[in-house]
Amino acid sequence: MFSDASGKAFAACVFLRIECDNKVKIKLVQAKSRVAPLKKDPITKTKNEMSIPKLELLAAVIGTRLVQSVKTSLNIHSIQTFYWTDSKVVLCWIKNSGTWKTFVRNRIKEIHSSSSKEDWYYVPSQMNAADIASRGCNAQTLFSLCWWEGPIWLKNRSSWPDTKDSDFKDALELATEERKPTVTTNLSLNDSDSNFFEWTKRVSKFSSIVRTLAYVKRFLSNAKSVANRQKDSLLKGNLSEKELSKI
Repeated sequence: MFSDASGKAFAACVFLRIECDNKVKIKLVQAKSRVAPLKKDPITKTKNEMSIPKLELLAAVIGTRLVQSVKTSLNIHSIQTFYWTDSKVVLCWIKNSGTWKTFVRNRIKEIHSSSSKEDWYYVPSQMNAADIASRGCNAQTLFSLCWWEGPIWLKNRSSWPDTKDSDFKDALELATEERKPTVTTNLSLNDSDSNFFEWTKRVSKFSSIVRTLAYVKRFLSNAKSVANRQKDSLLKGNLSEKELSKI
């Protein structure tokens, strides 16, 4: 499967590669392209072009859907599958675990549900078969063998692109921009807080805690104002809702 995107559209295509009698045959079996959507600014309400990495991610998503469609239609679920994209940023999202922002996270989740991250590979743009579908072409170019029978290099495995992990350093910086920020909250307790929580552990019912605190509140109130001492029966109403929420 090859996926690609441009400012105009994003696309994916699936080729079937068959080795038989020391010969390799490759044929296009399914392809799909879509017009690039516009992202609406929540403040100005204007529509702007979506970033290329996100469009490349959308292309990867429809690519995995196409693969599943082909496998189901031809009943070939167990065959080895290779996923090719010329976006190093997308490969970083797919291959690296992380808490990504909503847009990226939802689409990576779908990609992982139907493909393994080990099956995703980088292909240079000039070698990407889906480039035609994402950028458009004239009729003469469409009839080229590259589109119908795949790239020439696909026949010989020794000619397949080989990219080292070190080549992804710049892309990893761009990919981390879509990482969801992590907020860490620390709880600090003083000695009195610790004693209070230790006491609550020894009480079996929440109602008992409320009743005890109500006694304490009434005692403090009576100590401050002897004239207005409360002597009625103790009820839950002796504590306000705001005070109860702090327990």
